Amino acid sequence: MAFHNEKIDPQAKDTSQFLRNARETLRLNEPSVYRFWSVDRERDLALLRSGGGGPDIDDANFESWNFLDRKEQYRIHTRELSDNAYSKDEGRFKKRLLSYTFRVWGEPYPDAESLVHFKEALQEYRRSYLLSLHAFETCQVTLIDEVTGKEI
Repeated sequence: MAFHNEKIDPQAKDTSQFLRNARETLRLNEPSVYRFWSVDRERDLALLRSGGGGPDIDDANFESWNFLDRKEQYRIHTRELSDNAYSKDEGRFKKRLLSYTFRVWGEPYPDAESLVHFKEALQEYRRSYLLSLHAFETCQVTLIDEVTGKEI
């Protein structure tokens, strides 16, 4: 199964044990707070945008994420380097190419498998454009470690 974007009701009883635990870990159980998640229910993986931007112009492309897998919760910060959209038919955008640097905040540092899953989740989150009518057919994300300069 692949990642899908969902608006998750914090009080829903039909969510998986993994999502209930994720909401508890992230302290997101307020009854009135719905959150957009990129979720892979089969592999128990979830991505939640926890913040972004800032008062300084240099912070405009900065975002914070919580990524959870069966192993751990990771706090990852990204900074967008480029965003290009390409149209095909009637001016509608079909493909989006994004490039980011990332930095893991705190411990633990995700292993290679977890970083690949984070990239998959980020691609789906960005492809759907927050569940809007402007969803792209495909989205390709380039992810570069800010510390080592290596691409994931």
